[in-house]
Amino acid sequence: MTQAQQGTEAANDAPKTPASPLMSGQSTPDPGSDSQVQIIGMSATLPNVDQVAHWLDAVLFQTDFRPVELKQMVKIDNGIRDKSGQVIHQLEIPPGWDPNDKDHVGLLTKETIDAGHSVLIFCCSKVQCEVTAKFIAKLLTIPERPNPIAAPQEDPETPGGVPSSARAAVVAGLSRYKGSDGSGALKEVVARGAAWHHSGLNGDQRELVEKAFGSGELLRWWFRTSCGVVLEVLGC
Repeated sequence: MTQAQQGTEAANDAPKTPASPLMSGQSTPDPGSDSQVQIIGMSATLPNVDQVAHWLDAVLFQTDFRPVELKQMVKIDNGIRDKSGQVIHQLEIPPGWDPNDKDHVGLLTKETIDAGHSVLIFCCSKVQCEVTAKFIAKLLTIPERPNPIAAPQEDPETPGGVPSSARAAVVAGLSRYKGSDGSGALKEVVARGAAWHHSGLNGDQRELVEKAFGSGELLRWWFRTSCGVVLEVLGC
């Protein structure tokens, strides 16, 4: 027997290290373990969730339940079409409407808010979020909803000073933050019922904006960064 053959047999007889479940695609529990830990993963966007579940040897649960019905529509020229391509609504441009609203994002926002809903707009960059928010804040005048969920709280830095409205309370909260993060411009936009939300804001500012929009009362439209531009109508 040659040295090469001896080396090959020795390698075959050596104990093999079990492959990682992530490398083998199998999940084998330790029979000696009494662990009751369960790992739950959730996704609303993963296109091949069934393949991932099979790869992880996991149980797959799917649901299409939504508390608010989702209607998908697309705007082509001045027409709003459903998923089948049928025109279900025609935008009517008011006389004297700002010609800079070329894509009619402002007009769509106005129609949605006039119907009593809130608007969430996704923009392709942080700069575009701010530009769009400022433009629509100047274009539209949106009164604050009555009976806000989040009642104005006393300002701890101004004893006895209670903001005149819930929206004013958000502006007062943003006034505590200074710097190059655009808080000054953000306050002006928030005062008119809008806001932007991106990584340029610090954690406290983002939390203020999130709570204000989540209440459905303080802010009526909100601009976030994403890939592409999407207008989502929320049934708030």
